Amino acid sequence: MNKKVKVMALAVAGALAAPVSALAQTTIYGQFNVEYGFYSPGDNAANQPQNSTDAFNSGASRIGFRGEEKLAGGMAAWYQCESDVRFLDETTAAGSLCDRNSAVGLKGGFGNLFFGTWDSPLKTASGVSRITNEGGWLGTQGVLLTEFSNRNKQTINYGTPNLGGFSANAQFSNTRAAMDTPDTNQAVDGRILSIGGQYAAGPFAIVAALEQRKKITATFSSGGANAEDEAWLVGATYRFGPFKAGLSFTNISFDDGLGVAGSKIERDAWALAGTYTAGPHVITLGYTLADDLDISGGVSSSNSGGNQIVVSYNYYLSKRTNIGIGYSKVDNDSDGNNYNLDNRAPICLGCSSDVVSFNLTHSF
Repeated sequence: MNKKVKVMALAVAGALAAPVSALAQTTIYGQFNVEYGFYSPGDNAANQPQNSTDAFNSGASRIGFRGEEKLAGGMAAWYQCESDVRFLDETTAAGSLCDRNSAVGLKGGFGNLFFGTWDSPLKTASGVSRITNEGGWLGTQGVLLTEFSNRNKQTINYGTPNLGGFSANAQFSNTRAAMDTPDTNQAVDGRILSIGGQYAAGPFAIVAALEQRKKITATFSSGGANAEDEAWLVGATYRFGPFKAGLSFTNISFDDGLGVAGSKIERDAWALAGTYTAGPHVITLGYTLADDLDISGGVSSSNSGGNQIVVSYNYYLSKRTNIGIGYSKVDNDSDGNNYNLDNRAPICLGCSSDVVSFNLTHSF
């Protein structure tokens, strides 16, 4: 082989190797979750009996790609694109590319600064102390504990380095809804500010978070021009031997509650949960209680709360694959119908719904 041929061969080999080298810096990860539930709803909001059904739920199934590039000065640029996977073709809207935690950012000794779609600090804090899942048939209902547990779009995020077990994060979101609208329409200029912190040492962890939302429509809020809604959460977990326990407390307040101008809604809620692990066996118990809505402006709020219980058993066939069975029930107080399993439509006043669910989950 002459010199020119050798040079050409090396050039071709280098061109082919370059994409492989780049691909090696990318991690593919995800989870496929199949839940099959036997769901018994109460009557609907019009007091009409509803059919009991059995149905699939893909419960937060996802696939993601992440990677990073080392930069000078100990910094790194990173990206992540995580997408919802509705492989069971449920009636809910299909996921789109990068619709879950997805961002691009810079990190280093200063912390982590990134931009994209990401869980709010309040949602992150809730996940630590709640212990139970938030999605799927057996998920602790977001509206029941705190409606502010969201994944927000178009966000600016900052996370501190770990400082002796303490870390904090902040998020700002601009909904862009005010673009191309007259300045007389002030109700669409939505903003979200969320901050949170965590301290973990040995078997103990404590979390706290605060979130303010301006002009954002929610279950108990009109999202009007003057609406400034707020939630805060504190929680803790403790692990002792094969047991882990978690306690969460939240307070939420909404302006112009239930569409009544000048009114204000406040509500407390708390959740207690625990797990017991013995080899491949994991038992989870959870109880969540939402107090009555405290509504100003002359609107009745007595007996408007609700509660949920969750119990499940999972057997881990490996570190990444498990099968299980669970039961969950949601009860509304006599004058309330705000809560239902799987965040489904409200049911009749004072009604309840329950489900028995079987699951198979594989992570990669």
